[in-house]
Amino acid sequence: MCVGLFFLLGLSLPFKDQLSTVFMLLIFGLALFVNYTDADNKKRSFYSFLWISILLIIPRIIGIFTGDSQTALNEALRAVPLLIIPFACLNIARADMRVDIEKWFFYGLLISIFGVFIYCEFSIIHSIIESNGSFQSFLKVENMDVNFLKAFPDLPKAYVGLLTIFVICGLLFRSYIPASLGYILLVLFGVFLFQIIARNALVVYLLLLITFSFYTKRRYLKVLLWLTFICGIGIVVVYPSEYIKDKFIKVAQKDSALRQEFRLQRLEASYNVFRQAPLFGVGPNNDDTLRAVEYLKLNDDIAARENYNAHNQYIEYLSTYGLLGFICFMMVMAMLIVSAFQKGGLFYGVLFLAFLFACLTESFMERSMGIKYLSIIIGLFFYTLLKNSHGHHLSDGRRT
Repeated sequence: MCVGLFFLLGLSLPFKDQLSTVFMLLIFGLALFVNYTDADNKKRSFYSFLWISILLIIPRIIGIFTGDSQTALNEALRAVPLLIIPFACLNIARADMRVDIEKWFFYGLLISIFGVFIYCEFSIIHSIIESNGSFQSFLKVENMDVNFLKAFPDLPKAYVGLLTIFVICGLLFRSYIPASLGYILLVLFGVFLFQIIARNALVVYLLLLITFSFYTKRRYLKVLLWLTFICGIGIVVVYPSEYIKDKFIKVAQKDSALRQEFRLQRLEASYNVFRQAPLFGVGPNNDDTLRAVEYLKLNDDIAARENYNAHNQYIEYLSTYGLLGFICFMMVMAMLIVSAFQKGGLFYGVLFLAFLFACLTESFMERSMGIKYLSIIIGLFFYTLLKNSHGHHLSDGRRT
């Protein structure tokens, strides 16, 4: 039952928010049952891990008093997975269940992400055949970026990119599937990230490929990885498309400069909101209202009308929860990264670093999917630490 729930959680995470919520609640219910039936007198010592989760929730609780109380309460409730999933994973590990929940979550997420890729790819191929298009049609604007994911309009590409990085790290740092199949999937997921133009995820992907190519002892794998890298760079540089060049190397200077100016203005607007209440922040809902005023001062009517957030999680924390929220977030991520590289191996270290990197251009904690994803990798990390400390080492064979 336990592995089935984590498999279904991975399978549902990219899709309906309500469905993944149901599976999280079922996992939490299972953990409560385990906690109730376990007579271990030392079980409370394991809950010291949960202080990391509590640090992420404290600013949201304070937000009830600094911002609009109803909105802040909703935000605090939306952050509950940050507590219940690590709690569940700790209890499952403590109960000495001989299961690998990380592996089954990976399988579920692998199937869902690969399913999205295949469905979208075949949809594009079908439309190209119907319109008598050529191979070059794959690289046209109508078949790339958000248009590639048009069959899944509620699936933001930045979040898809982050979930894909989890799968890619699983292929590189775990031995859950045969190596030959894993390498093929690595290339296919690189194609997927390129087609949706998930640039942050692509940077992480390329860094992983380059680093891994230096450490692997398999020559054919070195060739495959470097061919993938060279082909990707070659398409961007050589292919006669200003759209692709603009997206990756900023050749279309005028349009790119304009977009960069708007992005910086939007960061400035959020920073100006932070300056109004630097210690505890202006609170939920108040941040949106005050940011809209700042957008209008900067003549950014679109951002004010569409209620854009900061598109930067660090500035988002500063503007909404002040220095307190920002410090709590950075303390948590610093503790997780240090612990991951010291005790949990490269897998979780890379995942936490990739999350931090992605937060530079997206406010991931403003969506339920971002909160759920972080809660899951924190919970699985705790699970791994606890199982390893008991001598039940999870399979973490690296492909060499």
